Amino acid sequence: MRRNLEIFQIIIPENFACLKKDLKDTSSPNEEYLLAPPRLPRLPARKHRRVDIAEEVEFIEHYKPGGYHPVELFDVLDGRFEVISKLGQGGISTAWLCYELKTKQWKAMKINAASHSSPKCSDLRVLELFRERLVDSSELMKNHICVATDTFWIDRPNGRHLCSVLPVLGPTLEDLRLELATLTESKRIKSACSQMAKGLDFLHRHSVCHGGFRPQNVLMQLKEGVLNQISKENMIEQLKKKEL
Repeated sequence: MRRNLEIFQIIIPENFACLKKDLKDTSSPNEEYLLAPPRLPRLPARKHRRVDIAEEVEFIEHYKPGGYHPVELFDVLDGRFEVISKLGQGGISTAWLCYELKTKQWKAMKINAASHSSPKCSDLRVLELFRERLVDSSELMKNHICVATDTFWIDRPNGRHLCSVLPVLGPTLEDLRLELATLTESKRIKSACSQMAKGLDFLHRHSVCHGGFRPQNVLMQLKEGVLNQISKENMIEQLKKKEL
């Protein structure tokens, strides 16, 4: 896993923002951080680790009208994305590892609770703002920002849910702090801080406020194309082994 982590990025997390008016190699100088979305399952933990139940699972009470959509593994969303594994959850959404059937590529799918899926929700408003200002994906990546590449809606028993298609990312800065002692290297820390500041500055210049700026929301980017070399069958097998 480690060798497939290329550059760091900071990406906008699910609770990321509101409009202001509302208020490579470990030694590589090219490491980058992004303000980031859903990710792959965490790096293997130490042999013994305290489990925080609140962190690992969402409250079942949130599965109600207006709440989360009860996703089942191998559901197919929008006729395109097959759900393979859960990535995580937050206060207003759940995130899933999906396999895009047509392109045979891996994607992260964020599914908002119905109560946070209006056409005026911050997710869509920020995407619209970037479109209006002609900010393309290359400019976002250059400034360490990653947003949804596609969105669609699903109507289910608990309501209408916004689904956001995102790239799958690697471990968080918090994961690395706990797992990799090399993160204490001053050069890497300075580089990370510089890139995070650049990302926040970019958001602020475009009238966007970040609502969850912390190590858990700073993610590493995987080497381009590496994840898509893994077949659906192989991924399912690997995830089964991880559960044992």
